[in-house]
Amino acid sequence: MVLDIGSSCGFIANIMSNMAFIPQIIKSFRRKQLHDVSIMMFATLFITQICWIIYAISVNATQVWISSSIELILFMPIFIMWRRYR
Repeated sequence: MVLDIGSSCGFIANIMSNMAFIPQIIKSFRRKQLHDVSIMMFATLFITQICWIIYAISVNATQVWISSSIELILFMPIFIMWRRYR
């Protein structure tokens, strides 16, 4: 199967957007603090991902809802640590 440039960029964007949260999760876990993290930014991104999932399901964009679901899962450690360490 040969991917066109658009599909390739979409695949790379999904992987990169999911990986973007991992350094913050690791840093927060190691430092046991989230003073410098904007929880409102993460809350906004969380709601945005829910909207993306609803949209993607409605237009049958499987790759988008899977990626957005993974991001929701990656937000959970941030929210849990924020509550625990504040």
